[in-house]
Amino acid sequence: MVKFLVFIFLFTTTLIFADQTIDDILNEGVIDIEEQVSGNLVISIGNIVYADKNIGSSFSAFLEEKLETIIFYSNRFELFRREDLDDILREQELSISDLVNPKTSVRIGMLKGVQAILKGNFFESDITVQVFLELISIETGTLIAKTELTIPKSIIPRTVSTLPDNYNDAMYVLDKIYDVTSADSDDFVIRLFTTRGDGATFRNGEELVIYFVSNKNCFIKLYSIDVNGHNTQIFPNEYYNNNFIDKDVIYKIPDKRYPFKFRLGGPPFGVEYIKMVASTVQFEDIEESFEDLGIVTDEFRDKFVTVEGTDKQVAEAMFSYTIIE
Repeated sequence: MVKFLVFIFLFTTTLIFADQTIDDILNEGVIDIEEQVSGNLVISIGNIVYADKNIGSSFSAFLEEKLETIIFYSNRFELFRREDLDDILREQELSISDLVNPKTSVRIGMLKGVQAILKGNFFESDITVQVFLELISIETGTLIAKTELTIPKSIIPRTVSTLPDNYNDAMYVLDKIYDVTSADSDDFVIRLFTTRGDGATFRNGEELVIYFVSNKNCFIKLYSIDVNGHNTQIFPNEYYNNNFIDKDVIYKIPDKRYPFKFRLGGPPFGVEYIKMVASTVQFEDIEESFEDLGIVTDEFRDKFVTVEGTDKQVAEAMFSYTIIE
């Protein structure tokens, strides 16, 4: 008798799911958020990433694009397009993460009326994906509203993957480099970012613009870790070999200073990482640019942070992004 009741429950649940589309579910979520907010707001869509891993997927881009359309037709919210926000962030040399971090001082007056960011994360089970959305005030960095949505996997298009194809490889790489991304000294800090923030999703062929800044004069190296976990030194390189940077100056690649660009492409597609290592003393070795340096291993730190001098300080930073087709 118990088994029969369980079967009836699951069958009924499936029928309820079958009556809804993803658009219906996301619409309900936006309505729920609208009801928690007083007045009208101008909002932009932020990153929607997997769990607490800060990585995106084609499902991330799918949700972000769907939500943009729903917000565009909302009676309570005015959409500020993500492309327009990217342009402003590039002008101001900011990351979207700066806009929702209460510890970060941003130039609110330069953001042309964007009042809040709708961002989120998702978790999957065998038959559903749980999506958690948060509306964050740009002015205060605080939570304005939130909602939780359940999307059955059966209604997600087959061409849309909840996880990037190289998820397991990406987690292996993250495990190897996660514990070496802090500074040797608290007073030496570098920052590495893109305007889209950590865990952003890019489409095949887009240009990657990298920003970096240090609070000390230093020498830097940039590494790209691809979908297969292979390391490549991408800066300094054959096009620009001066790796010294001045303190408190925000550098951007590409710009007029650097005569090259970083173009994202595949296949294969999936999660990749950019890692920066900075030292107050010049590195003992500079690897050959764009040469495959092998798979990330436990020796990653020792191999790539080789400097001379007893007064040296070393700092590191990284971010991830996902390329989809």
